[in-house]
Amino acid sequence: MSDNPVSGINASFGIGIESSEGDAVAADLFFSILSEDCGESVELHETEAISHHVSGTASVQEQAAPAVPAKVDNRVGMTCEPRFDHLPALLGLIFGGNCGGNDYVPAASTSSFTVESGKVAEAESGKAVDQYAGCRVTKLTIKSEANGSLKIAMEGVGRTVDLIAGTAVDNSAWTSKAVLMHHGLSIVSGPDEIPTGQVYDIEVEIVREIDEDHFANSLTRIAAPPGRLLATGKVTVPFNNDTAPIRTKIRLGTAFTLQPRWAGTANETFDLVMNCKATAEPKKITDRGDQKLEISFRCYQSGATNSIEATLGS
Repeated sequence: MSDNPVSGINASFGIGIESSEGDAVAADLFFSILSEDCGESVELHETEAISHHVSGTASVQEQAAPAVPAKVDNRVGMTCEPRFDHLPALLGLIFGGNCGGNDYVPAASTSSFTVESGKVAEAESGKAVDQYAGCRVTKLTIKSEANGSLKIAMEGVGRTVDLIAGTAVDNSAWTSKAVLMHHGLSIVSGPDEIPTGQVYDIEVEIVREIDEDHFANSLTRIAAPPGRLLATGKVTVPFNNDTAPIRTKIRLGTAFTLQPRWAGTANETFDLVMNCKATAEPKKITDRGDQKLEISFRCYQSGATNSIEATLGS
C-alpha cells in the first residue's frame, strides 16, 4: 500500500462521494497535499497454545500454529492548503448532509467517500494508485497563523483498499485559485470580545465520533456509523485592554461567540460560527516583548443554537 513521502504539487489526493457506502467511485475532486497519511495495517492472531509441544522437541516455537490475519484496518488522511472549491466537500463530510451548498450544521449522518491516494499531479495516467472505499471523516483540523495560509488536516477510516490504474488528475480546483491567507482573517461576531484582526493564530478541531470497530465476522470494516459532532479549539489574541471583555467572560464562566472569517481574493468567504466556553484559564505568553493570551475553548449547543456551524459565501 502507499507510503507517500512526496508533497506539494508532486502528488495529489483525490476523493469521490459514494452513492452507496463501500461502493468505490472515481475521484472527481483533487487536493494538492502538504502531507498524506493513508495506509493499511494488519493485526495478526497467533495461537497462545505454544507450550503444549511434542515431548523431546527442542523448539517450542516450531510447534506453534502459523499466525493468521485477525483484522485489516484502513486509514486515510492528508493535510492541504484548500482552495475555496475544496471547502464544500470537506465541510460536508464532517458536518453531514449534502457535500455542497453554503450552510453547514451538525447532521445525524455523513456521506461515505472513496479516496485515491498517491496520484501524480502532472496529468500522468496509468500509474497504479491505492483506492480506499467506504471512507468516513473522523476529524477535521482547521488552522491558520500569522504570515501563513489556512490549512486543513483530514483524518478518516476506510473499509477496503484496492490497487487500481491511475487516471489523469484534474488540478483546476487548485491551480486556478489562490489559497486563503491568515492576513485575510477577521472576527465578525463579538467584536467587543476579540477586536477584528487581533488574532495571532487559531485552530479548531472538529471530531465526528465514529464506530470504528465495526467488523463483526468480517476481516475488514463492514461499516463506520457516525455519531456525535464535537468541536474544540484555541485562539491567541493580544493581552491588552481590547481583549479585557473576553477575559471577563472567561473568568465568570460565561459563553462567548467566536466567528472567524477567512476571505479569498474573489470575494469568497469562509465563516466558522462557534458558541464557546473556555476550558481552562487563559495562558499568558510573552513573545519578543508582545503580551499574548492563548484561549482554549469547547463548543456547546445551547437550545436552538448549534455548537458550531460553517458558512461559505461568494
